[in-house]
Amino acid sequence: MNALCRSLHLPTSLILARGFRTTTMSLNLSLPPSPDAVVLQKRHLRSRMRRLLRQDFPPHLRRAEELAKKLYLPRVQDKASHMQMLRVVNLQHLQANSMDILEPTEVDENGIPLEDVMQATEPVDLVLVPGLAFDSAGHRLGRSGGYYDLFLKNYLSLTEERGWKCPLIVALAYSVQLLDDSVPVHIHDMPMDALVSASGVFPISELALEQM
Repeated sequence: MNALCRSLHLPTSLILARGFRTTTMSLNLSLPPSPDAVVLQKRHLRSRMRRLLRQDFPPHLRRAEELAKKLYLPRVQDKASHMQMLRVVNLQHLQANSMDILEPTEVDENGIPLEDVMQATEPVDLVLVPGLAFDSAGHRLGRSGGYYDLFLKNYLSLTEERGWKCPLIVALAYSVQLLDDSVPVHIHDMPMDALVSASGVFPISELALEQM
């Protein structure tokens, strides 16, 4: 089984629980932090998570091949909403971009380009999508860049072209991001098949109801 970002059968929380030491983080929530403080907190947390990933990630899980799965992660190409999903085999294939977010390198340690999911010979089973907010119909509020919507549109067109089964499109969210009100929908917005949060798993589409 292949997966974009993470496998439904091996979620991120399970991987982290297996490999990370128990840690606690204390945040002062009595006053809203200043924008500068938030930036510093995020930078510190990113650095910490990178250290944990590199040091404490279980050796038997460091190579996606040992999971018998293919893992593709997003790499932004330009400001025109173009984004690749490149196959990552180990943590050395990740580097920080201009926004200090880890994303795949273009080539591996031997200078060979990482496999683009649009050129893959097999379909993926699962696409995990971030967002700012979601409603009960699976509509998603992104950050207005259109990267995921354009990628999903192109990838679903490719699956139809090749006669492949459509992947399950799942949004991961905090409970506060699940809205009672409807999210405004644009003609280019791609709906989610299911929502997953600490509140539970919410299948929406027929595909999700069949598989979850």
